[in-house]
Amino acid sequence: MEKRPPAEARALAALPEVAEAVRAARKTAKRIDDKPARDLRKRAAWVEALAAAAGEGAEHPNQARRKTVKAAAALRDATHDALRAQVARELARAEGTQQRVRAAMTESGPVVSTVPAARDTGVPPLVRPEDVRRRQTLGS
Repeated sequence: MEKRPPAEARALAALPEVAEAVRAARKTAKRIDDKPARDLRKRAAWVEALAAAAGEGAEHPNQARRKTVKAAAALRDATHDALRAQVARELARAEGTQQRVRAAMTESGPVVSTVPAARDTGVPPLVRPEDVRRRQTLGS
């Protein structure tokens, strides 16, 4: 087994933490809208490249490790920000839908919804934030 200098060993020890940040960013990118997801994937690829460079025995391993850990922390922050922004967009969409339903009900009585179960009663279903995605796929 090859003995590594302590600085390189420390740089490699930091890589699992970086790999976890990259995995979380990619997983989040699957759950959010297209443009923010593309930006998040690009950042994840950049951090992964930094981690690979730090792990391959860089000329200045401590400096490469610090740069990689700092980039991974920024990636984690970007991941959280992207997820918060997605939730805010979904809540805004849900609130807009609720406002349209309320306005329509005050103007002309009950609104017939496009959701099959609600179509029978003539009363629109309540829109909850967790239902937003499902309702968007139904086309309402």
